[in-house]
Amino acid sequence: MDEILKQMASAMEQAQSVVSAVEIDQDTPEFVRDILDKTGKTEAEGVSLLSLKNQVVLGYVSNAVLAVLEHLQRLDGASYDAAPVERTVVQRVAMEKGVRPLEKKLAYQLDKMLRTYTREHQRVVERQQRAQDAAEGDATTGKGSDVESDGSDAASDSESEDELNFKPDTSATSGAGKAGTTSDKSDGKYRPPKLAAAALPTTDSGIDDANEPKTKKLQSMEEYLREQSDAPSVEASIGSTIVDHGRGGVKTAHDKRREQEIQDYEEANFTRLPEKKTQKSKHHQRRDQMHTFGGEDFSIFNNDRSMSEGTSRKRKAMSAWDRAKRRK
Repeated sequence: MDEILKQMASAMEQAQSVVSAVEIDQDTPEFVRDILDKTGKTEAEGVSLLSLKNQVVLGYVSNAVLAVLEHLQRLDGASYDAAPVERTVVQRVAMEKGVRPLEKKLAYQLDKMLRTYTREHQRVVERQQRAQDAAEGDATTGKGSDVESDGSDAASDSESEDELNFKPDTSATSGAGKAGTTSDKSDGKYRPPKLAAAALPTTDSGIDDANEPKTKKLQSMEEYLREQSDAPSVEASIGSTIVDHGRGGVKTAHDKRREQEIQDYEEANFTRLPEKKTQKSKHHQRRDQMHTFGGEDFSIFNNDRSMSEGTSRKRKAMSAWDRAKRRK
């Protein structure tokens, strides 16, 4: 047990010395010192993110070692102190909720600042090099003026690049929106997705599409090809396509399709479409169907009116002599 404790203590001392050396080396890097010299400040303001992270990690490791030591001492019968465990939890929460979010938020700005510094440093070096080349060159040839003009163009281009470099981070806003949606749905309740209203697909052939070409087909040719074709087809019952007892001809495919469309519309909308003036009323149609047999009209035998009375059309008024002759 004593050897384990000694090894842990030596490991802690080595880790602390390494972290302190890293902090000393990373306290003020070269580019930070250059920025401080340009701004006129003696030291950097605030706490370094790297030093904060190192301190948190070191505290977490040390408290974890102390917690393990407390458990080992408890096995030997000593009293147990829960303070190292609590500090370990605090350091872990600080790493998860403090350091990592700061790294994510500052990563974009730090990258932009580093790119800006490196670009500015390269610009200064190139400017000094051009000035040195211009001084060494012959002033009478005019090369110095050309170099200066090239330097001004490069400076203007770099300034425009810097303006674009400092644009806002769009990924941060999108991540915040996604986090909000996930937090709202973390209560365990199912919420159906909000979909935009959309019309259902229809297969109605009556709706004409303006983009489709309107090709007119010859009805007689279609019927001829259908009759001459050997392919199986659905035919109507015998006699169901006869119109007006044969006097109106036979229903064509267009007429049957039109009647089917009207029937489908009436059944779907629970209504009756008005008939045309040329069509008979339903009463007349029922009467004609009742008085026909085998395609012939036998309504003459169901007529209650005497055939001697003649037709029902009005005649001209007879004279007194004609009326007297009829009485005799």
